[in-house]
Amino acid sequence: MMPRPTPPNDEAHLSRGWDSDDLIELKHVEQVVEVCRTGAITDAARNLSLTQPALSKSIARLEQQLGVQLFDRGGGSVRPTRYGQLLADKGPALLGSASALRQEIALLATGASGRLRMGAGPASRIKPLKALIPAIVQKFPLLKLEVREENGDSLVQAMAEGRYDIVFSYYESARPFGELMRVKVVEDRRAAVVRPGHPALDLRRALTPRDLLKFPLASAGSIPAFREWAGVMSPEELRNAGAILCEDYDIIADCARTSDAIAWGPRFAFEGPLGRGELVEIAITWPAKYACWMLTTEAHWKLPVVKAIAELAKSLAPREAAPVAIAGA
Repeated sequence: MMPRPTPPNDEAHLSRGWDSDDLIELKHVEQVVEVCRTGAITDAARNLSLTQPALSKSIARLEQQLGVQLFDRGGGSVRPTRYGQLLADKGPALLGSASALRQEIALLATGASGRLRMGAGPASRIKPLKALIPAIVQKFPLLKLEVREENGDSLVQAMAEGRYDIVFSYYESARPFGELMRVKVVEDRRAAVVRPGHPALDLRRALTPRDLLKFPLASAGSIPAFREWAGVMSPEELRNAGAILCEDYDIIADCARTSDAIAWGPRFAFEGPLGRGELVEIAITWPAKYACWMLTTEAHWKLPVVKAIAELAKSLAPREAAPVAIAGA
């Protein structure tokens, strides 16, 4: 029979610092717990889908590894020693924690749990995030979401620095970061909107850059495509192009509703005041469209949750509105 050391503290003896070869495997804990529960190696082996000799050898190896005897054997039954009983008492909690950890890892791998950091620009906050966030919460109730708003250029830079997992922004802001994965989730035309009775409506044609820049513009910021369309601008046109810069489209719309400023941006940002007749859309000769892209790294794109969010975002995308009818044309 193996010697049975009697250290002052049994628990401390079983939890002393071992080398990696001395670490107790979860299967050993499960075996000891089952033997204690059934009181017989044969019954425990059957419940664990093992042969009796295999279970006996496994427990013997564990006893040798620990340097203590876990069971008294004799008379056709086995009885736990105080070491075996200690392991059996603490084993179920350990096995339960391990099972919960495995489940949490599996949930995280599929995107059903864990933390996801998302960033959005002024327009993408409206579409798709306003509908997307509730959809994500419903589909992944255990997922912790952290959502912040910044302008497009700052968003993409922040993600490249590791501060976001996913960002929603316009395509131009991602051009310097060719390694990013891109998924188009929203597309709409860029709209110019004015108050009813605005002088620009008297032109009764689609506005050229020269027409548009006679008035102050209210927008979330200029983009390269707009500057290319506008061409060389006079000092007055430059002032008007950047007259009102704001990241809140409600405020941008209010500027157009209460003055001669022309608000411009993705049409869906003005759906409310357009539907109520507070603003009127005017046609412009600029053919460029607004596109919101979901941007992420190649590593994050491998996560099922990220791909699922991309599909959700695309499914919630608005349909592009009908072309603008030019008044009096």
